Amino acid sequence: MWKFNLKIVKTSSKQYLNKFFRKDLRVVHAHLTVKYYTKIISLSIKQMHGEKMNQSALDVSQDLLQIAKVSKNIRIEPIHSFSFVYKHFVIKTVESTIERDQAMALRHKVFKNEMCDQPGDGFDFDLFDQYADILIIKDTKIDRVIGTYRLISSETTDQFYSRSEFNIDNFIHSKEKKLELTRACIDKKYRNGIVLGLLWKGITSYAKLANAKYLFG
Repeated sequence: MWKFNLKIVKTSSKQYLNKFFRKDLRVVHAHLTVKYYTKIISLSIKQMHGEKMNQSALDVSQDLLQIAKVSKNIRIEPIHSFSFVYKHFVIKTVESTIERDQAMALRHKVFKNEMCDQPGDGFDFDLFDQYADILIIKDTKIDRVIGTYRLISSETTDQFYSRSEFNIDNFIHSKEKKLELTRACIDKKYRNGIVLGLLWKGITSYAKLANAKYLFG
């Protein structure tokens, strides 16, 4: 679960976002950094199908960019925190927006660039990320996230990505603690048994902390 102390953007910004996304802005405020606001605004404007960018949109974008300049890195408080080292790799839960940004950029690279043949940089995220801890493996030689898993525990929520794809209500409502594993990816250069094994060792460590009886995803 991510906890941020963010400067609240203007009401006009909320209304503009709500116009295009119709999300609960309280949730968005609580769990997404300004960097993602800026990305969302940019994408919204591009999807207006030729509609001219009005002054409100320009004002909102400028507001968000100004806040982003002073919000370079924010600490994230994971539900369960752990880390261990193997040679030049660190396996841990995300504890900063820099680590989170790198993980979501890697997800975009794998799921959009590689799998969908969509060029360009970006971030892969959805509303289920607000309920998750993000497991990462970093190569300390380059200080870069090279593998990641999204972990959502029934300790804190019954909102799981799998419920949007399958009817698993009976399973979800059972008493045993569960851990959902999704959005798994590894950088192409690091796809080998060692890195995969380290990620699963990280999952094992997290599952023990969460007292999870079942893993699914």
